[in-house]
Amino acid sequence: MLIAGINHAGSLNLTSSEGITNTDFAQITVDHDASFTGTSITLANNATNLLNITGKASFTATTGGVTVGTANVATFGLLNFNAPGAVSIREGDGTAITGSNTAGSLVLSSNGALSDAGATSIVVAGLTDVSGSSISLGGGTFNTDTLRFNSTGNVSISEGSATLLSGASTAGSLALTSAGPVSQATGATLVVNGVANINAGANSITLTNPGNDFVGTLTLKGTVTQVTDTNGLSVMLDTGETVVIANGNLTSTGDLSIGGTTSGNLIGISNGGVVEWTNLTVGSAGSPKAALLIAAQPSITSITGPGSAGNEFNPGVTFSKLANATGGTVNVPGGEFVLIADNLPRSPSSPDLPTIKANNAVLQIMGLTPGGRVTIVLNGQLRLLADKGVFRFTGTSTLHDVTSLDPKKVQVFLGNVSITSAADELAARSAVSAAQQSALNSASSDARQSFGTDSVTQQIDMGFAGDVGIAPTMAHSVPLQGEIISTPEGVSESKGGQ
Repeated sequence: MLIAGINHAGSLNLTSSEGITNTDFAQITVDHDASFTGTSITLANNATNLLNITGKASFTATTGGVTVGTANVATFGLLNFNAPGAVSIREGDGTAITGSNTAGSLVLSSNGALSDAGATSIVVAGLTDVSGSSISLGGGTFNTDTLRFNSTGNVSISEGSATLLSGASTAGSLALTSAGPVSQATGATLVVNGVANINAGANSITLTNPGNDFVGTLTLKGTVTQVTDTNGLSVMLDTGETVVIANGNLTSTGDLSIGGTTSGNLIGISNGGVVEWTNLTVGSAGSPKAALLIAAQPSITSITGPGSAGNEFNPGVTFSKLANATGGTVNVPGGEFVLIADNLPRSPSSPDLPTIKANNAVLQIMGLTPGGRVTIVLNGQLRLLADKGVFRFTGTSTLHDVTSLDPKKVQVFLGNVSITSAADELAARSAVSAAQQSALNSASSDARQSFGTDSVTQQIDMGFAGDVGIAPTMAHSVPLQGEIISTPEGVSESKGGQ
């Protein structure tokens, strides 16, 4: 069926035993509903065409595909399509999909808002590629094999099955809900210029391609959640999830901000950026969990732990680009808190001093911003990773053996009493070396290997009944003291705090 000339109808029903198409200058205007049925349908495919349907436009291809619209020549009140082949529809104004819709693959381009109306069903066997000033799909049933979307406005999509992103997707803001895992095909990218909320329920979220960019705050709800961002990243973790973000799967070449709550393990890695948290709560007293924040990029492909009895890393893990850390309260009532960072100043967004509450803690801190201080409330043990510095602890403590490779460079005091081992350097080196290897393979109460340096780790086991003050000491050291007692050779003194 070849449609030519200028055509007008109150309503329209065209059926062909073969295909339906139009001439270069054909125009079709329908005041109410119109339906087109043929083996394939190609309409309004030239800039000189016009297809204006005030009511519902229905396109049904029995064996092939549907191609409707080019430029801004096709407009509909409502849209319905069904084809075993490819469906490509471009509308010159807003697009509202209705009824039951099927396609082998789908490309929908709207010059306005793209949405579905009421109890709409959209089932696509292959790729769904949608674009518009805003996008809202999944109010009824929406299922597709792969998905790509592009909009400068809000994108809200709810899929009734697993969601696999393909190609380059963009959104002004994003609300993506999936009944299955959320993931990306190889080379796919996701850029969200505003806030993003991704909800996979009891399923995983894997968005690890390096081209991803979440400009606003990203809220994640899922089980095992892995996210990569090309630059700064702010993440809120929804309650009830288990979040494992390791080895660059949550990375940033800029700043990394982590907030919210989670009942699972939290591992956050920032590639040289600032690690920041706000009221971070992990686990519960009856469910030992842990939190690990690393302001660096690990050099291997896997990390194991942390665990309630201690943190275990693959012996091949090294860290570089240590950067700053800042935050408010950290509450890990049933597990372990681990921080590896360059500085730990007070949070710039809160006048309160940072507080860390946990059963155990592992700290590798190269320095505190002068004037900063942190309070640690522990029921278990503290492992301090240090190669130089003088450390003073306050509070009620029970200390085990503390061994230093060089007591002249690393000294530990309980109040004014030195508890640093006076063993000679050779004996200390042997003891520490053996302890390091042991700690890497278990939650040992011995020394632990330092990450990203050639330094020796000191092990300090304590049973804390009170707070431990961490105040600034010196540049490029690990301060854990109330005041500067002595300064190692070649290190400038930077006083501050208490």
